Amino acid sequence: KNRDDYLLLVNADHPLPQAYVPQTVEIVDIRYDGRPLQYLDFTAERAAHAMIMELISNGYPDVNIRLGYRSYSKQRLYYDNTVKDYMKTMSEEQAKVAASSVAQVAGANPQQTGYSMIINNQEDDYSNAFSREPAYAWLLENCWKFGYIIRYPADKTAETGMAFQPYFFTYVGRYHAMRIMEQGLSMEEYIAQLEGRNYFGKPYAEFRN
Repeated sequence: KNRDDYLLLVNADHPLPQAYVPQTVEIVDIRYDGRPLQYLDFTAERAAHAMIMELISNGYPDVNIRLGYRSYSKQRLYYDNTVKDYMKTMSEEQAKVAASSVAQVAGANPQQTGYSMIINNQEDDYSNAFSREPAYAWLLENCWKFGYIIRYPADKTAETGMAFQPYFFTYVGRYHAMRIMEQGLSMEEYIAQLEGRNYFGKPYAEFRN
């Protein structure tokens, strides 16, 4: 009966306020690389734990959660630093456009909800090389069983406004994850589809608020 509780679309058109923080977060301790522990919403963390334990049992022991919850202020810093990196080779205006395809502006990052995480087995947290790993193929086929979706699919860059990010997973609950993955939709497309069917009984923006 609470299957819609995690259907929280966050992007540039549906940003979170600076003051938003998850109500319940838990430490994510599935890490083997010595870096700081991360945090996720309690339910998303339990689902992530189960998914990674299943990954391990299927022969992929080196995948772990590298980044979980990220605050508004940390995302603003990350975005600003990304823009600065691009400005080494282009104008500020061009840099902001380029940066926005790989790093969300503050408030537009789903990690602020505590429902999203970055997981991979690469030295670089943001390496697309993960998409060529057998572990990624397993996740592509099975993540929905744990309520997760690939937030920024390779074939949905126009819909999400973001580059392909094979390491970025968002928890939406199993009911919706199964349908999103089964239909091959982005979260943006799926929400629009539900709204078109009057699934929420009101505009999605009202439901979300």
